[in-house]
Amino acid sequence: QYRFREALELFLRQQELVGASAALCENIGHTYSSLGDLARAEAYFERAIELLQQGSFGNHGGIYMGLGLVRERLGKVSEALPILQQSLAHYEREHTSNGHVADASIIAKAHMSVGKAQQKLKNPDEAARHMTEALRLFRKTCGEDSPLTANAMGCLGKLQATRGPSRRREALGLLKGALDREVRKDAFHLDSVWELLSKVKDVQLELAAEKQEREASGPSTSRQTHLAALEAAFSVYLPVIREACARVALNHTTSDPGTLAVFYKTAGELAMLAQDYQLGADVLREALRFFDMVRGFDCASLVEGCHSLLSIAAANQTEASARSEKSSRGGGGGRSHRRGRGERR
Repeated sequence: QYRFREALELFLRQQELVGASAALCENIGHTYSSLGDLARAEAYFERAIELLQQGSFGNHGGIYMGLGLVRERLGKVSEALPILQQSLAHYEREHTSNGHVADASIIAKAHMSVGKAQQKLKNPDEAARHMTEALRLFRKTCGEDSPLTANAMGCLGKLQATRGPSRRREALGLLKGALDREVRKDAFHLDSVWELLSKVKDVQLELAAEKQEREASGPSTSRQTHLAALEAAFSVYLPVIREACARVALNHTTSDPGTLAVFYKTAGELAMLAQDYQLGADVLREALRFFDMVRGFDCASLVEGCHSLLSIAAANQTEASARSEKSSRGGGGGRSHRRGRGERR
């Protein structure tokens, strides 16, 4: 924030000395936007467009994108969309040669901006079209591990998850890809990781419910079969849960306790669904520790949920220990520890 304020002072001083230009007004607009002063940002972007029309030098695409994004943040999404579309059209023209539009990351950013506006305006088909193209461009121009690629995957995955059963598998694949990248990237954002964990859990449970409903109409299936299917579906998330928890413990213990609490609760729920009861219990205890620090919000139901899951974990761990002891004494249990987990779920 300090650096933005320092830059703003310099830009405003420059405006006093040499007068306004489209490029300078754009810079001032972006700086006000970064400082959260959206009304002043909007005014400077509007002034930049006026100066462009008078022949002043400036970046047409950047000015239109800046104004569109500010208006979207102000809740003027219907006004923002045509401006963002102008920005996209400008960048496509700028990168066109011999009738072919070259792949460019700035075009991908413009597609994402248009896609998000379309999503807010309840136009999911158009939103998905733009986000899909943005993801393709980010993959090609920035690489698979780029934060821009991760963000585009997450946005498209969350959108597709709202578009009905036929798109759930696609949504899950995108969300898993985004989660893996978000956990690995240098700038670890706790809110983003928690949101992806939560969405992955919801979509995976929806797919599991669909499968169970299909199987219910066929030959009878046991509760154990359903638990085994849940374990198989959710155990793939155990490595990323461990990695995310390790990164949080290392760098984010001073973050907002409410965010930390719901992150750990969601991670614990996923571990429980994977029937790793030891990991689930450890993570849920961390959730309770942070819920205890939350002030000004009633966490009673969330705390109760953690305790209920801890009771399930304790019961299953006790059963697993008993089976292990019986097997070691030659009691003929015959079932592995992993296969036996989850009988109380």
